[in-house]
Amino acid sequence: MKKLITVMAVAVFTLTSTIAATAQRPSPAAKWISDRGYWVVEGNRHQPRQHTIRFYNNDNVLVYQETLADTRLHINRKKTRIALKKALDAAVVAWEGKRSLESDHYVSLILK
Repeated sequence: MKKLITVMAVAVFTLTSTIAATAQRPSPAAKWISDRGYWVVEGNRHQPRQHTIRFYNNDNVLVYQETLADTRLHINRKKTRIALKKALDAAVVAWEGKRSLESDHYVSLILK
C-alpha cells in the first residue's frame, strides 16, 4: 500500500511540474497598443469616407475627438493603427498639459 501511495505522489508531482513548465508566456504587446489610453473609430456603412475618432485616456475620460471627412480609413492596416497610436499619445500629452485641443488636428496631420 505504501508503494502505491509513493508512486501516486510521484506521478502527481511530475504532472503538476510538467504543466507549470509548459505554461504559455504572455506575448508582447502589439506596436499599436498605447500605454496612455485607447482610441475608438466610428464609421457608417453608407458613408465610408466619414469617420469620427475619439481618444480616451486610461481613466475612460474623453481626451480628444476629430471627424474626418472625405478620407477612407483602413483600420485593419498596421500603418494606420500605428498612426492612430501616435495621434493618441500626442493628444493625451496635450490634454495632460491642459492645452487646448479643439484647434489641433492630430489625426488628419499624422495620416497624411
